[in-house]
Amino acid sequence: MLPVYPFDHGRIHSTISTVAPQTHQASSSIPIALRLPPRPRVLVVGHALKETLDVKLARSSLQLGTEIGGGTVTAGLCTTDGGDGFLDAFSDIHPGRRIRFLCADPLGQPVFAEFINHESSRTAIIELARSTGMKLVPPERRDIMRSSSAGLGEVIFHALVLGARDLHIGLGGSATCDGGIGMMMRLQQLVFGARRDRDHTAVDLSRPPKLMLPQMRERLRGLNIVVYCDVANPLLGREGTATVFAPQKGAKAGDVVQLEQGMAQWADEVERQGNESLRDQPGAGAAGGVGFALAALGARLKNGAEAYCKLLKLDEHLGRCDGVVTCEGKFDQTSFHGKAPYYVAKSAVDAGRRAVIACALADPSAAERALDEGIRIITFAEPTDPAQIPGAFVGLHQAATAFVRNHAGIAS
Repeated sequence: MLPVYPFDHGRIHSTISTVAPQTHQASSSIPIALRLPPRPRVLVVGHALKETLDVKLARSSLQLGTEIGGGTVTAGLCTTDGGDGFLDAFSDIHPGRRIRFLCADPLGQPVFAEFINHESSRTAIIELARSTGMKLVPPERRDIMRSSSAGLGEVIFHALVLGARDLHIGLGGSATCDGGIGMMMRLQQLVFGARRDRDHTAVDLSRPPKLMLPQMRERLRGLNIVVYCDVANPLLGREGTATVFAPQKGAKAGDVVQLEQGMAQWADEVERQGNESLRDQPGAGAAGGVGFALAALGARLKNGAEAYCKLLKLDEHLGRCDGVVTCEGKFDQTSFHGKAPYYVAKSAVDAGRRAVIACALADPSAAERALDEGIRIITFAEPTDPAQIPGAFVGLHQAATAFVRNHAGIAS
């Protein structure tokens, strides 16, 4: 049985003060109209805690905490920005048959991946993290230069074989930084019935294999591919995928330089064949550059959080609540750039509602910035690796309870 954190309002208050010292002072400056009423109507929006809680468990925890705190849950939603939890969240609004089959993981080992296939609408929902995610590779085996997105190419092809013509693909949580070369080359092999070659990785970026992009686009003509990107970064440069995200995946300084150079050569070849510039498109750097490769195949890249929240009709739900509680594993500066919890909370504040993001950990400067925008950050764990935090379910519902009680004047 996992140990859990004892419920202690004082402990949560002290954590808030440590993370965002202005919290209690700022509350007195919030207009009375924005304070929660004694029995507040709360919109609960679950979000997966990376490598810890799936999106539906997170939603259940927040619902429980809200009800314990004395609030009324107006709706329990699941949200996603394209990363971990995309498939489970999307199943709420577009249910279908779950297809499970073997494909290659980031290191080329077999792994069972799932996608949703809706036969009547010929729609497939695909989550990159199921085949190419960081969670599939133990920390000691992670190798950014030899990791491939080939498994995603296999999932896409499998969906096409089953008749899908509309593909919704979530990008986020990848273990790779291969510019999508693995996905592109594996899909090309499958589409043209070529013999399966080795998985292509970041090592191949500087000497791209024979790509047949015009022929690929012709074969895939008529497909509607919508890509939900969890970040808006371009492919290259100071804000590019190698510079910003590769170090988080284990890349060393020398690896980042090699990745950037190789990615530029890969981009030159892809754009030459496609006769269009895609490297600076927002989201091209998503999932280690897979966004760029999918755009080259004709996909439309979207801000994942914004696009998904429109499908959820978030604005309508905000009109029926007094406040919103959502969650994230770690809240830091990257949370402001396309992450769903921040998008939900900011939308709530813009609509004149109170908002809180419950999380395991928070970067103090990020929490202060959120507070300046009217968003409360409540943390429920010590500064350790979020993947190792015990009692995340309990921690989340305690944070939700504290939010409702402390901001609605309900005695604990």
